[in-house]
Amino acid sequence: MKRAFLFLLALLACAFSGTILAQNIVIGEKAPELKNVLWLADKAPAASDYSLLIFFHSSNRGCFASIDNVQKVSKGVEHKFKIIVITQEEADKIAPLLTSYLSERFGVAFDHEKKIFANFGVQFVPFGVITDAKNRVQWMGNPQTLTNKLIIQIIQ
Repeated sequence: MKRAFLFLLALLACAFSGTILAQNIVIGEKAPELKNVLWLADKAPAASDYSLLIFFHSSNRGCFASIDNVQKVSKGVEHKFKIIVITQEEADKIAPLLTSYLSERFGVAFDHEKKIFANFGVQFVPFGVITDAKNRVQWMGNPQTLTNKLIIQIIQ
């Protein structure tokens, strides 16, 4: 009985610590840099005051819903930030799915070496991070939960 209790306690501790350490970023602190990124169709988004990173995998419907939600709730303030979708998938798989989204404020970055996901500690998708011009984290979470009101609070 004692062994079973200790095992359960150890299991809960591992599960709990995994939840706390799921992301390597902290609001208000600098986010990892996006360096040497390969872009879909060689189209990086233009510089902006804020960046929204969306960690993406095509098998997850929530990732597509996140992109659609962000585009919907950012109406009126879209000129203030760029959207960067980050994926570990190959370009030939992603191009047919995301090329239509590409614009001056929307880009798709490839993380074939899995360094960006690792640097941010991303273990689930969709996951989003909003950073300011100094690359400080302003928000993180599921991009499907973003609202226009929240985006306005973040960028003001």
